[in-house]
Amino acid sequence: MIGQGAFSAFQGIKLVKRNINKVKGLVITTQFGTKRSNHYFMTLLIKVPRTSTNSTYSGKYVLILQNIDADLLAMESFKKSLFITLLIFWALAMIIAYVLSRSSMRPILVSWKKQREFSADAAHELRTPITVIQNQMEYLLTKPKQRILDEAASISTTLDEVNQMQTLIKRLLMLSRGDANIIQIQPKSVDLKDWIKRTFNIYQPLAENQHKTLQKNILASGQVIFDPDLMHQALVILLDNALKYTPTGGSIDVLIKRLHGRLIISVSDTGPGIPDKDKRNIFERFYRVDQSRNTKTGGNGLGLAIAKFIVQQHNGKIEVRDNYPHGAVFQISIPITREKRHPKTDKP
Repeated sequence: MIGQGAFSAFQGIKLVKRNINKVKGLVITTQFGTKRSNHYFMTLLIKVPRTSTNSTYSGKYVLILQNIDADLLAMESFKKSLFITLLIFWALAMIIAYVLSRSSMRPILVSWKKQREFSADAAHELRTPITVIQNQMEYLLTKPKQRILDEAASISTTLDEVNQMQTLIKRLLMLSRGDANIIQIQPKSVDLKDWIKRTFNIYQPLAENQHKTLQKNILASGQVIFDPDLMHQALVILLDNALKYTPTGGSIDVLIKRLHGRLIISVSDTGPGIPDKDKRNIFERFYRVDQSRNTKTGGNGLGLAIAKFIVQQHNGKIEVRDNYPHGAVFQISIPITREKRHPKTDKP
C-alpha cells in the first residue's frame, strides 16, 4: 500500500497519447505529514475500442500502473549483497593468492639464498689458496739468486695450495653439475672384495706413515650393482676425514656388510667426535664443526656434501653418530641388487 496520498498524485498524471501501447516508468511523490517519499510504477497506456462491451472503458484511454517499489527494493538489496559478496571473495582471493605465492616462492627464495651463500663461500675458499700462492711467488721473486733446494719449503707450500685449490675446484664443479642434473650414475656389476682392495691399497700406507691403524672388517662379498667410481669417491671422502681428525696412535675401522638388501659401509674413527648440535648440518656445503680446523686440516667443507650427494644418487642415506668412548661413525646405506646369474645350458 502506498497510502491515500497517492490518489491525489494520480490525479495529476497527464495523458500523453504518443505513449500509447508503450511501457514507461513513472515516479509518484506522496507526502504523509512532513515525510515525503517516492513510489515507482511501470505504466502501460492503452485505448479501449468503442466496440468494447464494458461501457465504462469503451472508447477511452486507460493507464495501467504496477507498483515496483518492492522489486526495486529487492534489486537494491541484491546489489548490496552482490557487492559485499564480491568484496569478500576478492579479499579471500587476494589472501589465498598471497599465501600460495609465498609458499610457491619459498623454495625459489631458499634456493636463491643458498646459491648466493654458495658463491660467496666458494669465492672465499678460493681466495685463501690464491693469496698464499701469490705471497709465496712474490717472496721467491725477492730471491732470484737462491737455489731451488734453498727455497724448497716455499715451493712445497705453493704446491700444497695448488693441490688444495684443484681439489676445491673439482668438488665445486661436481656439485654444480649435480645441481644441474648433469651427473648421472652408471651402475655396474662390482666385485666387493676387489672394489674395497682398490681403496685400501691407497690408504693403508697413508695410515701407517701417520702412525695410525686402519682396520677393515669385510662381511660382504660377491657381485653387487652400483656406480663403483662414485661410491669409491664417497668412501675416499670418509676415509680422508677419518685420517685428518684421528690423532697419532688412533685407529680407523671400516665395516662393510649386507643388511636386508642394503649395503652398509661404516667408517669409524677415534678423533674428537662431532657435537650433537652439528650433526644435522655436517653434510651442508661449506659447513665446518670447528672453523679453526680449516688451516689445520686443509678442509673446505665440501667433502661430506659430495658424499651425501653421491649416496642420494644411489637412493641411499648417510648419517653420523658417536663412536664411544670418543670419535665419530659415518655410515652409508644404499640398496643393492645382486647380479642375475643364468644357469648354464649344454648345447646339443
